[in-house]
Amino acid sequence: PMELISMAVVENHFGFKSRQVLTGKSAERFGAVIGGQLDVLMEQPGDVSTYVEGGNLKPILALWPTRFENFPDTKATGQDYGLDWEPLLRFRGMFIKKGTPPEIVDHLAKVFAEAYQSEEHQAFIKRKSLDIVDSFRNREDTTMILEDSLGIYAEASRDLGLPVREGL
Repeated sequence: PMELISMAVVENHFGFKSRQVLTGKSAERFGAVIGGQLDVLMEQPGDVSTYVEGGNLKPILALWPTRFENFPDTKATGQDYGLDWEPLLRFRGMFIKKGTPPEIVDHLAKVFAEAYQSEEHQAFIKRKSLDIVDSFRNREDTTMILEDSLGIYAEASRDLGLPVREGL
């Protein structure tokens, strides 16, 4: 869904239509483009950087307000083409059962924050080019992101003529 909506925004801005083929595994996606079965791949910069460095893939467009530091020659939808749109981001969160005692919730939040800040994890983030945005969020910010994202997806789905659950 994120890719479908993102591509629909790009199609509307540039005035073209595409046919997307969704696959579940990154090896299938990368192989389909490298092998010539598909023309284009939409992927996170860190996931394709090895293929770009190896000359197997070439970035052609950053769906981002500005150009990426690790791909400075790749034009960005915002900076280079005037697309005023907040890109959809993939995110993950840690959830706990409702009603868990506050001291346990606070302890887990502290432990997860410390783990995120560890040198080992920060090196992983840098290596995978996941440092484009500061991706750590506390509980309040995570709740806000989830609520905002639901609204963005619902609006974009309506614009695409897709069904949206009542109340969204």
